[in-house]
Amino acid sequence: MCLLAHIVLKCVYVCSLAASIATITEEDGVLGLWKGSVPVLLGGAPESAIQLAAHSYMVAVMVTVVGAPGTLENELPIVCQVLAGFVVGLSTLGATNPMEVLRLKSAGGDTRGVVDQIRELGLVGLFEGCAATLLRDLPFAMIYFPLYCRLKVAIGPIFASHSDTAVLLVSGFIAGAVASYFTTPFDIIKTRVQSQNSTRESTGKFRETEVSSRRIVTAFAIQEDAPLCGVTVASVALDMVTNEGWGSLMCGSGVRVMKLAPNMAITLVLYETAQSLVQSSIAQ
Repeated sequence: MCLLAHIVLKCVYVCSLAASIATITEEDGVLGLWKGSVPVLLGGAPESAIQLAAHSYMVAVMVTVVGAPGTLENELPIVCQVLAGFVVGLSTLGATNPMEVLRLKSAGGDTRGVVDQIRELGLVGLFEGCAATLLRDLPFAMIYFPLYCRLKVAIGPIFASHSDTAVLLVSGFIAGAVASYFTTPFDIIKTRVQSQNSTRESTGKFRETEVSSRRIVTAFAIQEDAPLCGVTVASVALDMVTNEGWGSLMCGSGVRVMKLAPNMAITLVLYETAQSLVQSSIAQ
C-alpha cells in the first residue's frame, strides 16, 4: 500500500509539473520557461563567490580556534563544520534575497527591466521575505558543507583509480541532493511568501499578475486552488499544512534536487580545481 501510494503521488506530481510547463509554453512560448533568468545570472555569481569565500574563511578560523594549524577541514569537529555552514548561509543573504525577489517578480509577469524593478522596490523591497530565505539557506549550508567534506574522505578510496575530479563531483552531487531534498519545505515556504508579497500593492490588494504568479509556482510551491492568505513564514506554513496537507511541504522536491545537486557539484569542482591551481602557481 505504501509503495502504491508513493507511485500515485509521484504520478500526480509529474502531471502537475507537466501541466505547468504546458500552460507556460502555451501562453508565453518556450522562452517563458526562462522568465526571471536575468536576475539569476546577475545574482548567481556573487552568491557563489560569497558562499565559497565565506566557507574557506570560516574553515581557517575554525582551525585556529581548535588550536591545530595543520588540521584539515575533515578533521575539524562536526560542531565547527556546522557552525561554518551557518555563517556561510548567513553571508549570502545580501546576494540571494534580492536575486530571489527579482526572479519571482519577472517569473510572475513583470516585464520591466531589472533596473526599473530595483528602483520601484528600493532596498527594503529587495529584502522582502529575508526571514524565509534564511530559513532555507541556513540549514542547507549547515547540511551541505559538513556532508560534502565527509563524503570526500569516504568516497576517496572508492575512486582511487580515478581523478580527484570524480571524487569532488560525486561528493558534491550527493551532498547537494541530500541538502536540497531536506530543505525543500523551507524553499517552498520562501517561494510562497515572496511570490505573494511581490504581487501585493501598497494597499494590500493583489495586482493583475497574481494569476501569473500563482501559475509559475504551482508545480513547485502551491496547489492550483490554494488560498493566498498569508505573507509570513508562520502563516504560510500553517496554511499549507491545514489546507493542503503535510505532503505539500515536499512538492517539487525532485525538481529541486535535479537543479541543485549538479549545480553544487560543478561549482565545487571548479572552485577546488582553481584553488589548487592557484596554490600550485604560488608554490612555484
